[in-house]
Amino acid sequence: MMWSSRPRNFFNRSPTITLAAKTRIRSGIEGATHLSLALGRLKKWLEEQTFEHLMDVGMLRDRAKLKAKSLISTISAYMNCLELVAKPDPSWVLWIERGDYTGSRIRITAAPLNVAPS
Repeated sequence: MMWSSRPRNFFNRSPTITLAAKTRIRSGIEGATHLSLALGRLKKWLEEQTFEHLMDVGMLRDRAKLKAKSLISTISAYMNCLELVAKPDPSWVLWIERGDYTGSRIRITAAPLNVAPS
């Protein structure tokens, strides 16, 4: 599988957004959709794996299936987050926070603008 430069655009753009400790996202971040699509292909591949090629020594096949299930769950969460970052909903506030001083870890948070009951 050829790696597109488009997902890298997301990572190249994200550090510049997070120069401050917290930065609000008002418009979509370039590359988020492409990265989500790449993760979607990985998720689909993992979902299709039966791991029948693994010898079932020490329950290796079962452990591989459990690890794949865990990865699928993590990928799904990342894809949901990337969807928010790609197309921010105007009824929500979305921001990025640096997780450490180097900016190598980031946290993306979304919250509704109006929390009053309907």
